[in-house]
Amino acid sequence: MITQETINKLKQIPIVEYLMLKGHQPATKYGEHYMYQSPLRKDTTPSFSINTHKNVFYDFGNPSDKGGIIDLVMKLERLEFPYACAFLSSNFNIDKIENISFFYSCHKRSNVNGIKVLGDKALRLKYLVHEIELRKIRAETAKNYLKEIYWETCDQKKYHGYGYKTDKGVYVVRNKYIQKFYFLGVAGITTFGNDKNTVSIFEGMFDFLSHLEILNTSELDHKVIILNSVNNLHFAQEALRNAKNVHCYLDNDKSGRNALNQIKNLAETKKINVIDHSDLYTNFKDYNEFYMSQNIK
Repeated sequence: MITQETINKLKQIPIVEYLMLKGHQPATKYGEHYMYQSPLRKDTTPSFSINTHKNVFYDFGNPSDKGGIIDLVMKLERLEFPYACAFLSSNFNIDKIENISFFYSCHKRSNVNGIKVLGDKALRLKYLVHEIELRKIRAETAKNYLKEIYWETCDQKKYHGYGYKTDKGVYVVRNKYIQKFYFLGVAGITTFGNDKNTVSIFEGMFDFLSHLEILNTSELDHKVIILNSVNNLHFAQEALRNAKNVHCYLDNDKSGRNALNQIKNLAETKKINVIDHSDLYTNFKDYNEFYMSQNIK
């Protein structure tokens, strides 16, 4: 069930941030009014307005296209209401929607959010590698886990960036315009390794890559879980239940603390040894931010 409290939180997600994730930038700004080329149709003259104070949009080229963030996601991603809510929850770290997995399991559309993946290839484009190196991740480390991803939106606009797959085969992508990893479909976790007795769990890919860099290794000798969002913790519960030792590298924020507590609660019933490593980066938001602060050449 999607509660009214969750819906209210979703409605507060800034439309401009959502469009930024989609690669759309405002053409002009007039105070609280931002004008875009419409993401819903071909538009040569910016006629798509966003009121940032009210967080609503209006398309002057098609007056029936108007509303809030959920309305826009339903139109742009071609999703029905519950799936649009689940999509926003996964991509913007809103509290997990109950029965989100049920919603998605009932949603059999192959092109789940109006995006068509055109393909992937080895990571070679210099400016994409440079974006990764800005986080002090070496190219040789990144290339073991990241690829160049190419995709097309429902309005036939083509994009590319770097990314990787979830266990469900959905790509998670990023580029200089997409300021955090973005699911090209159903949200999920990414796992590596086969040793089920020991698990290291990271909130994001860059946290995991930072850990590899600090250890000066290309892989870990046990199972690794990358949540891709703390909202996806429920997808990792089976692997956590079967483990004997769980090493946690979660963010130093409210969501990270809540996720850690959930893991500890699970561990109490299964006699699992949980080791919280966040003290390594106490004064930083996450592992990668700490790693970037180090004097590493």
